[in-house]
Amino acid sequence: MKTIKEYIKNYKYPKNLTNPNIEDIIKYNNLMNEDLSYFDLKNIEGLLWHDRRGPKYNIIQENVIYENITKSYKSKELLDKIKEKFDNYLYDSAEVNPITKTNSLTLFVSNDSLVNNEEFKSLLNFYNYYVSFCEKRKYNDIDYYEIYIEPYKPEDKTDYIYNDCKGIVYRFVNDNGLKRLNHHGLVPRHDKDRYYPRYIFVIADTDKNRLKDTLSKVQQEIKKTNLHLIKIDLNKYENKLRFYVDPASVNYDAFVTREYIPKYCCEEIYLNKLKNNKQQSLKFLEGFFEYYLKILLY
Repeated sequence: MKTIKEYIKNYKYPKNLTNPNIEDIIKYNNLMNEDLSYFDLKNIEGLLWHDRRGPKYNIIQENVIYENITKSYKSKELLDKIKEKFDNYLYDSAEVNPITKTNSLTLFVSNDSLVNNEEFKSLLNFYNYYVSFCEKRKYNDIDYYEIYIEPYKPEDKTDYIYNDCKGIVYRFVNDNGLKRLNHHGLVPRHDKDRYYPRYIFVIADTDKNRLKDTLSKVQQEIKKTNLHLIKIDLNKYENKLRFYVDPASVNYDAFVTREYIPKYCCEEIYLNKLKNNKQQSLKFLEGFFEYYLKILLY
């Protein structure tokens, strides 16, 4: 039988990279086509932020992962400044999503050159926001542009995820995503259709009925086939991740993290396994009456 030391390989740290993630370590050590064991992943995690070969995790979390999201001001304040400085670009309507304190806003402008205006970009940087998407629209034969602006730091929901939702979150992946997950876990990525900082999108809710409804909506919205529902138990990971409200989510509550999630926290499940509260209550009552009846008959 192999000892634990025999399971653990000696991996090299890519000194040419200032902030390597787990995929960088895997690629640097030519491990892309190799099945990684639990011991392999723990050793790579140690290489990244635990032992002397790499920085401590809390340092990475504070100074690298979230270095540019220490604070985002209220979007209403930013919108007032935009109206003051760039009113000549704007149509009459401009929207602020009122769901959270630092949520997204939408601009309706006559010219998309505003996006590349240096003074405009500087203003967004000062308030810690960014343009996630700019799309051409038409109304009554008039062309205009719709600009979506998001905060780098939305409302923090870490305590809600860990305390209220008991550290359990969910997400969908396609076949390729499942292959990557089974190899080394979930790594933050950019959205192909809309710019965001690298992130992992998840769903969580304290109410099982609402959770199931939300997951059904998300499943219908994702434009990919062969989706797999992944249940993520964050309690299995020694590092406490940070979660924020997804500012682009309007029809349901969703959350994002910019941190890696190991594969040993993840398992594939089926949506119909998420029983709602009413079903669980009925099952409990059925079991209770069955047990009580057996006692009476005995």
